[in-house]
Amino acid sequence: MIRLSFLALGLTLILPLTTPDAIADLTVGFETNGVRVTGVTHGGKIVAASIDRPPSREVISTTGVLTDSDNDGEVFIAMKEGIEISDRAIYAVVDVASGHYIVVNKAEGVINTQGLQAQGVKANSIGEFDRFVVDDTGVQTLIVRPGRGAWAMRGADGETGDADQVQDGKLEIQLEDTPPLKSFPPAPRLFANDDLVITMNPFTMEVSVTKVTGVSTGVTQ
Repeated sequence: MIRLSFLALGLTLILPLTTPDAIADLTVGFETNGVRVTGVTHGGKIVAASIDRPPSREVISTTGVLTDSDNDGEVFIAMKEGIEISDRAIYAVVDVASGHYIVVNKAEGVINTQGLQAQGVKANSIGEFDRFVVDDTGVQTLIVRPGRGAWAMRGADGETGDADQVQDGKLEIQLEDTPPLKSFPPAPRLFANDDLVITMNPFTMEVSVTKVTGVSTGVTQ
């Protein structure tokens, strides 16, 4: 079973997506030796995160950056020799320039991320939104700020990647401690409107997609 929740975050109000960011023009196609993404900003970059649990292998989870180097709006994610994509595989792809994204399961196709249950980011003692709380004990997290960069980490409750270092059934991800992906600058200190946060649990095959809204921009990021 594939479980997915879509999250739209505000200071006090939870809002659904009202723009076509969730799919836009992006498409993802599964081929014998890889995954083809079309509808990419010409000459731009995509970030792709995936989880898979093929019958013959252990859990596979990946995060990477690819560039449309030939300016044709298409990027191919090649698989290593001997690696097959199972029907359980889930890919989340984000166009860094536009912020458009798509979440796809190989067997079921595009996963609708609109209008599902929401949660919240966490403010520090002076009201700055610097952490993201995940109601899970172990996930890989991808954070994208459209037009600026992408950052990713894997974390476990009370261990690496958990900012509060407490085993309490959830992860607290400190934004500025999230490592940058290839060619991107260090993570900003605070969350901002339109930041996209994707979490993936390769053991439960649960995915969440969060678009941050309603965050005050009156402080230095």
